[in-house]
Amino acid sequence: MISLTYIADRQVTFYDYITQTDVSNQYESILPVKRYLFEPFIALTYLIGISLEDWLLLFIIVYPVIRLIILVGNRWSYKGNILNNSILIEMKKVLDFFFTITILAIAGIGIRLLIYYPSGGFIYIADHYSYAFEISFKIILSLTLIRSFYGLLVLKHPNRRINTNSIARLIKVHFKSSTATESKDLADSEDLTGYHHSTNSADSPSNDENISEFGSKTLVQNRKEPNNQRNSCLLKSISFISAELLRLIKVGLLLLIISLNLTGCHLPTQRIEANLSNDEFLFDFHVHTTKSDGWLDPCERVNWYLNQGINGAAFSDHHNTRGAQLAAEYVEENDLNFTVFLAQEYTASKIHLNIFGIEEAIIPPEYSCEQGTTQLNVSDMIEYVKSHGGYVTVNHYDNISDAAYTYEQLRDWGVDGFEIINEGDLYPNEIRQFCLDNNLACMGGSDIHQNFPLNTFVRLKLPDPTNLSLDAIFSELKKNTHQVISIQEFSLLKITKIYALDNFLSYIFEMNQFQTGSWVLWSYGVFM
Repeated sequence: MISLTYIADRQVTFYDYITQTDVSNQYESILPVKRYLFEPFIALTYLIGISLEDWLLLFIIVYPVIRLIILVGNRWSYKGNILNNSILIEMKKVLDFFFTITILAIAGIGIRLLIYYPSGGFIYIADHYSYAFEISFKIILSLTLIRSFYGLLVLKHPNRRINTNSIARLIKVHFKSSTATESKDLADSEDLTGYHHSTNSADSPSNDENISEFGSKTLVQNRKEPNNQRNSCLLKSISFISAELLRLIKVGLLLLIISLNLTGCHLPTQRIEANLSNDEFLFDFHVHTTKSDGWLDPCERVNWYLNQGINGAAFSDHHNTRGAQLAAEYVEENDLNFTVFLAQEYTASKIHLNIFGIEEAIIPPEYSCEQGTTQLNVSDMIEYVKSHGGYVTVNHYDNISDAAYTYEQLRDWGVDGFEIINEGDLYPNEIRQFCLDNNLACMGGSDIHQNFPLNTFVRLKLPDPTNLSLDAIFSELKKNTHQVISIQEFSLLKITKIYALDNFLSYIFEMNQFQTGSWVLWSYGVFM
């Protein structure tokens, strides 16, 4: 790691997909000083969050190996070590506590959503589940941290624990003494009444009979012992495997909730610097908030953009415009230099489209929703929006996949453009060319749900910089003289062929000196 500081050079690529040229000389991605203080944790949060499914799969593969090492280490190193055994026991208690409150929270959310399902339908669940889980996960993690601190306190000061074991022992001793007293009283009463069982009475079997019976019992018992041992080993194996699988689920769930909480925190990202003229703007035309499936609320999302040097964005939550409306109110109340475009993402089963400029929610007919909500299929929705002065663009779509409609159908129905970049990924060149040939806007959207560094933006020049209406915006977008930029923080190295690991290694080899220095200092501190 120290050697990397001598060759460290962070090179962020800015690529304009319309002209298909590298325009990195026009932009700069600057990391804030606050990020360097906690670079390893912030970077891991972003890297894991971006490819969370891959990391979870990697965890499932690696976990058995780590668990085996712990079990062997516990057998050879921790045997008889009271402190280490106490730590492991306390960790198990914390994990059990976490799992219990998580199950209760998920059950509570499920019951609440089911209660409102008859009146609000699927759309109510889609619009509210993200916020409910976000709040619940924060509470779960907070309670788990409190329980962990309590465990540390108990390890340091054992006498501060409420000793339930001592209470149980006192009850047990009292019970034994009471039973012994009762037995003695019973024996005394037998002596007084002369009531005894004589082993030599006529009714009792003789010693020979006892010996014979004992021998036959022993023979049967010896025959049963191998079966009992096999059954016992089988039960122990099943119990061990079940316990390990449950532990895997608990640890995986804990890591998942920690990751989701971190990706929703206000961690420093980057700032994009560009030499803009007074009539040029940086916009993002696709993003999400907690009003659908995002992890930042509308106000936090506005600040997220401002911190990165972006001038405006279309808040396009699924099935509603509440995120855009709240963001616009926040900007107005705080007199911020930021433009919010009213938008929503029309989310059908095989196609997603952004609707601009229409306040009412428009829902695909395949979803159940509250009575009175406007429900239209794709072609009718486009016609409706266009007749009401709005605009429609197609999101992350191509004919290579199981496409529901052709480009020509969507064009003829009246869409205003297609995303050619989504989440920093370049979509097939045929879409870009189709837009250029048909005077449709080449669009770009980050489509970010968490607190990640921005991956996509549009640089647009307006003839009248004071007119930021949707009409003025789309009039210029359809000329396709703007830039649609994909931001690549590092070039992906294909070393292990596992995306999550290659992503991490690419980041490691392309850090700047300050990032590398932060890793060195934190690594040294943890090691010491």
